[in-house]
Amino acid sequence: MRTKKPTVLEEIITGLDYFRFSLFEAVCTTYRYAENSLNAIYPNEHVTLPSFIRFGSWIGGDRDGNPYVLPETTIMAALLASRLILAEYIRRCRACQDILTHSVLICKVSPELLDSLVTDMEMIQMIPALQFSSAMYEHEPYRLKLLVMRHRLEQNLRIVNARLRELGEADQLLFDIEYNLDEIPGLDPKKDAYVNEEEFLKDLRFIDTSLRSNGDAQLADSKLKDLVRLAETFGFYCCSLDVRQESTIHSQATDEILRLLGLVENYSSLSETERMKLLTETVATPPPFDKIEALLPSMSEATKQVVDLYFACADIMETVSRKSIASYVISMTRVASHVMEVLFLGWFCCKDLLVKKASGDWVARLVVAPLFETIPDLENMPQALHSLLNNNTYKEILLASGGVQEVMLGYSDSCKDGGITASAYNLYKAQCVIQQLTKDAGVNSCIFHGRGGTVGRGAGPTHESILSQPPGSVNGKIKFTEQGEVITYRYGNAQTAAYELTVGITGLLKASHPTTQSRGSDNPKYFAIMEDLAMAAEKHYRELTDETEGFYDYFYEATVVNEISLINIGSRPARRKAGVRDKSSLRAIPWVFGWAQSRHTIPAWYGVGTGMVQYTKENPERIRELQQMYTDWPFFHNFLSNVRMSLFKASMEIAQEYARLCGNRITQKLVYDLVAQEYFLTRGQLLMISQQNRLLSDNERLERSFDTRRKYLDPLNHLQIILLGRQRDITASDTSKALWEKPLLRTIKAIASNMRNTG
Repeated sequence: MRTKKPTVLEEIITGLDYFRFSLFEAVCTTYRYAENSLNAIYPNEHVTLPSFIRFGSWIGGDRDGNPYVLPETTIMAALLASRLILAEYIRRCRACQDILTHSVLICKVSPELLDSLVTDMEMIQMIPALQFSSAMYEHEPYRLKLLVMRHRLEQNLRIVNARLRELGEADQLLFDIEYNLDEIPGLDPKKDAYVNEEEFLKDLRFIDTSLRSNGDAQLADSKLKDLVRLAETFGFYCCSLDVRQESTIHSQATDEILRLLGLVENYSSLSETERMKLLTETVATPPPFDKIEALLPSMSEATKQVVDLYFACADIMETVSRKSIASYVISMTRVASHVMEVLFLGWFCCKDLLVKKASGDWVARLVVAPLFETIPDLENMPQALHSLLNNNTYKEILLASGGVQEVMLGYSDSCKDGGITASAYNLYKAQCVIQQLTKDAGVNSCIFHGRGGTVGRGAGPTHESILSQPPGSVNGKIKFTEQGEVITYRYGNAQTAAYELTVGITGLLKASHPTTQSRGSDNPKYFAIMEDLAMAAEKHYRELTDETEGFYDYFYEATVVNEISLINIGSRPARRKAGVRDKSSLRAIPWVFGWAQSRHTIPAWYGVGTGMVQYTKENPERIRELQQMYTDWPFFHNFLSNVRMSLFKASMEIAQEYARLCGNRITQKLVYDLVAQEYFLTRGQLLMISQQNRLLSDNERLERSFDTRRKYLDPLNHLQIILLGRQRDITASDTSKALWEKPLLRTIKAIASNMRNTG
């Protein structure tokens, strides 16, 4: 329970703690287990897996709706991540020094390692402190090499610390004794620092090769191999940052900059075709770098923020690593020009990000990922992506940046917008379209699954989720988000983190490799059925959320959504528009969180039952079709399994108690009756289609776990209802209301812990 709202800086540090306390160890363990298993099956092969796991974050990079994420915040996030991994390398180099005590007087060492030490000795002679230590290791080449490597890493760390001090915001949080280093008198930190992670890896491989070639492979496979794994996985950046901003911000900045450059007076009045033509022609010309400084004073504060963000991205890539910025994600992408606007701004701001050289080649460091979120956005996505991939200039830029079109799909907003059935199906269909469009354009695709912690926000068991993707869409690579309390449950310690990584990798292997794929192409008939189900379910969902009078009054009064902001969960505001009671003003997290707390869990199942009833019309043949579809189609099976889990966690008896908090009795009865009716209808339909007698009869472990938690959860809900009544009592004094606030917030926290996936 936080006593005050966390700052973005505190969120960044909290996020990085998972690496320090869990993920560094879990990554090494996961690879070790995988190689042990492979070598047990193929004993004569001595299998060594390449490092293929990568981590990213948007803490400090996601500014969509968060006014506290500034350009300098993004720089700080990247520097803190770099600082963390450099300190980990230094610690592990020290540990390797303790065990690699070979002496050239009695052991053989590779000539390549000895040759590299000749150059290193020149470095050592410049630093008195190193001269003393090197004399101790005169005959111990591995320890001497690691001593030099530690010194070079410490120089990298000094550079990062110096940049953090320049930001000057958080000395107390940033500079604890573990990471702080005194400057070496008379020596510039840049003097001996590694240029990049590849130089560090080259030194590690000198040691590794020498050990293996001289009969010490078993020793090379211990602490040194773990260090190599970490260097290959985390580089000098630890986790790459995704930068995210909403599309209208770019449109407004583009409009202003084009006007200042004298290229067009009113960009916003142009048609989509005209916008694409103007932006395409502009980015293919030499950028006006000489004009940027002169134009800055004329820009609005909002546009300066956008420009400064691009400067920040270039700064991070230069200071930390080219890989420290992963993707520039555009939320609420609707048309192709929204992507070209981001490229135009990169072209305008910095020659290191996007520029066409005189030779005709492109320098393109920006990987732009359009994010399609709402149901209309998903429906418009094929046209937008087709327009982009058939634009020759865009395609040249894409190939220069790696030739992979990344597309992010938003699970949360699409579900909030049109309901779980329409969301799940449209997202599945979108993946098929992306796969086909990129294949036709001759480029690779990477689908970024922006899922949250609940079924209503795209979550579910990792292994099953990967296997339920469209055939061929995974193809050896998948990228997805882990958010909220799910991070704690899955990655809070090294053991559970290793398990999650393992089941994710297993799912990836099964979904990708031809010999392990369990199915071919999807049955077109199933798409037609799903189209009908989604249409009917979305219509029923919108009737409740968009057309039912008083629905949002019910939501705000019969749930804890107003009180959530008091619990100080995160730095981002809970609502886009304060004081407005409608769906668009709410973010997806409080939308899902509020319904979960009151045991309605509406976002995860509402409309599913009606969709099925309207399709089958109690026709036995159509019921058998759905039953067969549940058996044959992994997507439909996984979808209904997640819905059944959400129904199991709901309770209409407890939801009815929350409904009584609604001030208008007519609204209370109207909305609750609609919800309860759909709940029991959906429950019956799912049991019939899955041919089970209990919602979780195929997952008895989860059933037992939640039944155990329910003994605590149900009383907590009743306590919360009582406390909400006292907290909202208009006749009570402010002192009396304040008395009940903290106990109420504790019930929110306790219920969330028992429900497990609430946001």
